[in-house]
Amino acid sequence: MHRIGIDIGFGYSKAVWLDGDKFKSLVIPSVFGRSATVRNMDLGLGGPARRRVFRLTYQGEEYLMGTDALLHSQVGVTSRQDFGRVGSDEERILLLALLAKAGLTDVAIVTGLPVLAWDKRRLLRRSWQGEHQVKLGRKEMTITVHEVRTAWQPVLSLYDYALAIEEGKPKLANGMDNAKLRKGWAIIDVGHNTTDVAGVINLQPIEKFSGGSRFGGRDLLAVVQRAITDRWGIHRPLAEVEAAVRRGTIDIYDHEEDLTALAQSAAKDLAAQIVSDVSALLGDGSRFYGILLTGGPAPLLKPALFTAFPHNLILMGDSQIANARGAAKFAQMPGVFKLNAGR
Repeated sequence: MHRIGIDIGFGYSKAVWLDGDKFKSLVIPSVFGRSATVRNMDLGLGGPARRRVFRLTYQGEEYLMGTDALLHSQVGVTSRQDFGRVGSDEERILLLALLAKAGLTDVAIVTGLPVLAWDKRRLLRRSWQGEHQVKLGRKEMTITVHEVRTAWQPVLSLYDYALAIEEGKPKLANGMDNAKLRKGWAIIDVGHNTTDVAGVINLQPIEKFSGGSRFGGRDLLAVVQRAITDRWGIHRPLAEVEAAVRRGTIDIYDHEEDLTALAQSAAKDLAAQIVSDVSALLGDGSRFYGILLTGGPAPLLKPALFTAFPHNLILMGDSQIANARGAAKFAQMPGVFKLNAGR
C-alpha cells in the first residue's frame, strides 16, 4: 500500500508518492467532459505522435479527463469552481482519474482543504474512502482508499519545507531543528480561486493569523483572458489560458505570442489585493521566523509580496506541487494513519 499526498485543486489536481527514496508526481488539469467517440490514432507522419486518450469510466459513465477533455469533449467540459465541489461526485472522479493514471490502486491519503472549506472535511473523507471500480481506457481497475487524513491545506507546504525523506523515513530538512520548527511560521497559499493563509506557532495553528482571501489565480487568468481578447480578438477558455501562461506563449493562427508581459501586469493587480488581505492577518510579518509562499501562481506574485515581507518571505520550490509533496512527506510519519499500513 502506498501512503500518498493528494491535492485536488480547482485548477490542477496533483498526486505525489514515494518510489524508493524519491518522490514521483502527476499533475492533470482539474477538468473533465463526457466522452465521445475518439480513436487512438495518429496521422502516419512518423515520430512519437501516437498517444492514448485519457479516458475514465466510472459508475457506467465514460469521461475524457484533463487536456483531452478540452481537446475532444463534444458534450461540454466540467470544472466546478466553488466549495460545493468538496465531497462531490466531480471531485471523486478527479481523484480516481489521478490515481488510475498514476497506477496507484491501494492507498492511504493525506490531503488538504482550504481554510475556508475546513468544515467539509468529513464529507470529503466519506466520499473518497472505500473501494472504487473504474476503467482507464479499456483496463479495468479496483482502487481502494483505506483511509484519508485531512489537514489545513497551506500547512502542508510547511511539512514540505521542514521534512525530507531518507531511507523511507522522514527527517528535518533546510537547517530545521525542533527549536526553529516551534517558532512562528506563516504560509501564504495562492490557489486557483482563493488564497489561504495559516499562522503556526509551537506547531499549533493560530486562528487569528489564519484565514483566506477571495482572490486567487483565477482572477489573474481572467485579466489575461480579457487582454488576449482585446489584443488579438480571440477567446480562449480559462483552462487553456492557464496552460498558455505556464508555457509563457500562446498559439494564435500560424505563430506564437509571448504572454510574459500580460501575465506580469495581471500579477501586479492581483498581488495588491492579496497583500492587503494577507497583511490584515499577518501584520508586518515580524512575529514569524519564515513566511512560505506556495501555490501555482506564487512565482508571479513573489515580487509584490516580497515588497510587503522583505525579511522572511520564502518562495517554495516547484510551488505548484508543494502542498501535495508536503502531504506525501507527512504521510510517511509514524502514526499518521489509524490502520497498520505498510508502504
